[in-house]
Amino acid sequence: MHNYAANNGANVIQMSLEVSSSQAIIDAIEDAYDNHGITLVCAAGIKWSVTFPASNSQVIAVGSTSSNDTKSSFSNYGSDLEISHLVKYLYYYFK
Repeated sequence: MHNYAANNGANVIQMSLEVSSSQAIIDAIEDAYDNHGITLVCAAGIKWSVTFPASNSQVIAVGSTSSNDTKSSFSNYGSDLEISHLVKYLYYYFK
């Protein structure tokens, strides 16, 4: 299996996607996490509960908060959500 990020020295893989579970993605996550010690982070999605691949136990699921430190109206939530952050300021930080 080819895992570009893992095979090229990545320490962190950040994902912002919501897809159907697939064995190819699960294998890539397991390879990166188990064989390369890479931290995997993924947006939690926007469908009421944390979605794949953020729901994978080897991935840190990230939700969104509003400027008054409450859940953003579009952010997922639930027991699989591990951290939330203020999206507005993150956007400006990387802009």
